[in-house]
Amino acid sequence: MPFMTMSGGSRTYYEIHGPEDGAPVMLLHGWCASLRLYCAQTRALADAGYRAILLDSIGHGRSSKKLDTVDKDAVVESFGEFAEKVGLFGGEPFALIGHSAGGGAAQQIYLKYPDKIACLVLLNTGYVMRDSLARKIFWSLSPQMVEVLFNPLTKLALRPAMNAAADAAGLIYNKDPHEIRLWFADVMRSRPGIARMEIEEIMRHDTRDQLPDIKCPTLIIGGSLDPLAPARQSRVMHELIPDSELLIVPTGHTGKMFQSALYNPPILDFLAKRYPPVKPKKAAKPAAKRKTVKKVAKKKPAAKKAATGKKRK
Repeated sequence: MPFMTMSGGSRTYYEIHGPEDGAPVMLLHGWCASLRLYCAQTRALADAGYRAILLDSIGHGRSSKKLDTVDKDAVVESFGEFAEKVGLFGGEPFALIGHSAGGGAAQQIYLKYPDKIACLVLLNTGYVMRDSLARKIFWSLSPQMVEVLFNPLTKLALRPAMNAAADAAGLIYNKDPHEIRLWFADVMRSRPGIARMEIEEIMRHDTRDQLPDIKCPTLIIGGSLDPLAPARQSRVMHELIPDSELLIVPTGHTGKMFQSALYNPPILDFLAKRYPPVKPKKAAKPAAKRKTVKKVAKKKPAAKKAATGKKRK
């Protein structure tokens, strides 16, 4: 399994899928998630000719679990180091896809490295968390809920229920139940301290005033049934990001996993228009034409007259 050792000594797990000459697409997962939750998009991108690059953020999935801070500057700097080491910063601008909190990170990454990003795809993403009384109450109580949910004893008690839920979801959405169990397992690997720190940082997230500074082509997909990133926020983002496209689909927050058929075609259509899967190769300079030197045939010397010195009569 590929791991990258970062400057602080932590190890980041990552995967790369698709043809080597495919245009690179980086995918960022959300809160307490992992790259495994992008499996449907990874397959679709690779089949379309893109080179999909994914990582488990520090503290998530199979990456190191030791994490001192999750503030936005640290997240952006960590991404920059990863992108540099994996070779993304050494070539042409690349596409960046983010889901949920990963979409919030994608916004911050673009604002830090605008010349490195060719286009953005923001899935079930908002620009601020506490925009209504109900959401203020929910997010204010969430750190305490997280401590309970990710407590080792709670995880142990929830395991049978989560396995049953995975089997049911597989039947409802025509997905592999084993794959869904792996999703749930990655989420439940999260540690309470890290999950709580992330929640506190998410509550500070507010990019509304910076959205007009996002100048690259952007696709926004929101869910009409999503309480965590409401569709109304997707519409506001579309209004504020100059070169953006908006699609609202009838899903909740995890639509990209369970109802990927509603997400993958518009993502691929958008990328095909704005960011082709294979970058056109630079045309080779035509070889300089050789100057053809016209050979001038030398006149043969006239035959010498017989040197007799006498004129014929």
